[in-house]
Parts: sequence; C-alpha cells; structure tokens
Amino acid sequence: MRPLEGIRVVDFSWVLAGPICTRYLALMGAEVFKVESHRRPDPSRRGEGFQMLNQNKRGVTLNLSHPEGRTLALELVKKSDVVIENFATGVIERMGLGYDVLKAAKPDIIMVSCAGLGHTGPEKGYAAYGTLIQAHTGWSALQGYSGRKPIIGGAYTDPTSGTWLVALIAAALYRRGQTEQGAYLDVSMAEVTINMLVRPLMEYAIAGTVRQPQGNHDDWFAPHNVYPCAGDDQYIAIAVTNDEEWTGLCQALDLELTSDPRFQTAMGRWKHQDELDPIISQETQRFAVMDLFGRLQRAGVPSGPSFDLAQIMSNEHMVHRGFIHPYTDLKGRTVNIPTVPWRMEGVAPAPATPAPELGTDTEYALREVLNISPEKIAQLQTAGVLY
Repeated sequence: MRPLEGIRVVDFSWVLAGPICTRYLALMGAEVFKVESHRRPDPSRRGEGFQMLNQNKRGVTLNLSHPEGRTLALELVKKSDVVIENFATGVIERMGLGYDVLKAAKPDIIMVSCAGLGHTGPEKGYAAYGTLIQAHTGWSALQGYSGRKPIIGGAYTDPTSGTWLVALIAAALYRRGQTEQGAYLDVSMAEVTINMLVRPLMEYAIAGTVRQPQGNHDDWFAPHNVYPCAGDDQYIAIAVTNDEEWTGLCQALDLELTSDPRFQTAMGRWKHQDELDPIISQETQRFAVMDLFGRLQRAGVPSGPSFDLAQIMSNEHMVHRGFIHPYTDLKGRTVNIPTVPWRMEGVAPAPATPAPELGTDTEYALREVLNISPEKIAQLQTAGVLY
C-alpha cells in the first residue's frame, strides 16, 4: 500500500509548481483530479513536460465560469481531502472557489494556495513566474561571476516550491488526523526561494555583508571548480576540502605540488586558486572524464562528471536504482524518465500512467465519485458545463 492511498486531491493548479506537487502526491497513491476546461487548458500542455508533470492523474473538464460547473467542483471538493491552486492572487476567489466557500462546503478541507508573492502584503497582486521571482528575491544576484549581470535562467523556484507543498500537505493531513481540522496554506514562492539562501542571509543578518557572485569558487575550499577533460565539452567538478584530499588529487594527477609553498596549506591554496586552477586544468585534460572520475574517487577526492541530460538518463547508477525507468505516454511513445527521488521500505514505486487528455476522466468523476446519472451527464455536456 502506498502512503497516500485513500487521499483524494482536487487539482486546479497549472504549469509547474502545483503540478510538480500533485505529481508526487499521485505517485504516492493519492487520487488526483486535474481540473481544466477546453476554454482554459493548462498552458504546459503545449510542451512535452506536461507528460511528466501530470502522470498518474485523472483529467476532468469543468467550465468554472458556468454556475453548474462551480457547483460540480464544490461537490467534488466535498468528496476530497485536499484542494490545490497556483493562480495569481485573487483569481480562485473570483471563480467563486475561495477557501471560505470550500470550507463551508467541507469544513475539514485542506486548501493550498501557492502564489508568487503570497496572498497578503502590498505586492500580493504582482504577476510572477519562477525566473522573475529568482531575480526578485536576490537569488539571481548571487549566480554567475563577479562584474557580470545577474542570471535568471532555470526556474528553480517552481520545482522547489512544488516539493515544499508536498511536505506541507503531509503535515496538514497529519494535523487533521489529530484534530479533525482542515487548513488553509498560503505559500509564497518568493519566500521559498529566499529560504534557500541560508548562508548569504545569515552573513547579512550577523555581519551586514552582502554576498557577491563568486562563480565556481568557494569561501574556504580550493581547488573548487569545474575542470576540462579529454574530448569536446567534457568537464569534471572537483572540491578539495582538506590536506588528505589535496594529497590524493596530486597523486591521481601525477602533480608535484605538495611541497609548493603556495599550496601547502588550505589557506594558501585558497589565496592562490587563480594560479592553481590552470595547473589542474592542464592535467585533467589528459583523461577521459569517467576514467578521471574513477581515479579521483579511488584517491578519496570529492569529484563528479558534469553530465548533460542524455548522460543522466542513461546513467548506470540511476537506472540500477530504478530512478530512471520506461514510461509510455498516450501517443504510444516509450521513453525513459525519472520517478520519485526516494525509496520507502516495503513500498514499490508506483508505475507511471500517462498524463490524461482533456476530460479523459470527467465521466468517471461524475458517475463514480458524485453518483450522477448518465442522463444528467449528457445534459451537462449539452449545456456546456463540462467543456
């Protein structure tokens, strides 16, 4: 039995943060109804990522601009445990499905609302996507190299927020089990992002120091960088944290540097890292990246190849753990994708079922969950309630 079997989720979320959360819930056994409409489908349907983000969910189409569509949504909420949405602040309320309405329909419902800047405060109504939030929260200002403009690439905020939502929902479900009380969870993606900046935050709080970008270098350790290997665009990351690892690195690369006065101490290596990095780079280029990886690991040197996505998806270790596994979508395409990043003793990972087409499970939800007759369903379809 998977840990969330018996839990039902009404999922109004779209794009990234919300669907990432509900994907994990579904793979842990929850029954997730992804609610969309033909008028406003999830924008991520136009990309291949939709197939991964919406595995193991049921697709339901409800026209929430129609009074009967909202009524059906509320009836589904009454039969559920969790509701999640990640629209801009105020949108779900304008739909007539805010927390007060849901709580009146089901007092112990758990509702999760995830917005860029949260649902209170003077900036609550600002539009925000993950990359913009990274800039807004100081994250981008720390990326890259000193003297260059900030970097906004990569929406780290969305997957991180989605993962936090899973933990919050689990906590709320536990609390409900103890108290029989539901909960409203107001999640700010900006605050999630700021919480990832632990060291820079404390440096500023204690010493007033505003951290600047430092590329691949570290505050204390050197060598600490990515170094070229044989072949095109082949690199290995190396992080030496003590004298033993430094000795191992020199031995693995056949470098006669342990007696060099510049590099004999950790502080010396750190102070002279701009001189040290080119020396190491010259030697790492002699090796194929995986050969050097094994050589360094055997020498006790923290290191790892810089993989591209093709290498990750075929990585022997990831495949052996079952993290990378075959998945067949509704078009019949079988590809390798990741599953959940954990293992629970005695619980096999859920087999991934295809992301639903629009409305695939609408009839199931109405007939099996809400006990609506086929005749009534046909009437609702004709009236545009299920479009």
